[in-house]
Amino acid sequence: MKPIRLSNHARNGTVRRGATEAEIIETIQTEKWQPALQNKMQAKRTFKYEQPSPINQKVYAFKTIHVIFV
Repeated sequence: MKPIRLSNHARNGTVRRGATEAEIIETIQTEKWQPALQNKMQAKRTFKYEQPSPINQKVYAFKTIHVIFV
């Protein structure tokens, strides 16, 4: 597998949404890939969260990481 590199756009999005780079990499490495638009791939994984969301401050038990990549 090629090295996984996040663009600056992706890095900024992870911080705003409460995800980590490690969770993104784990999702890509462990979950089944599905086709996405524009010849890209996608993978999803749900993690325990139990923290306030950085978006609305509501506490969520789980978060789903949905990664779209080439």
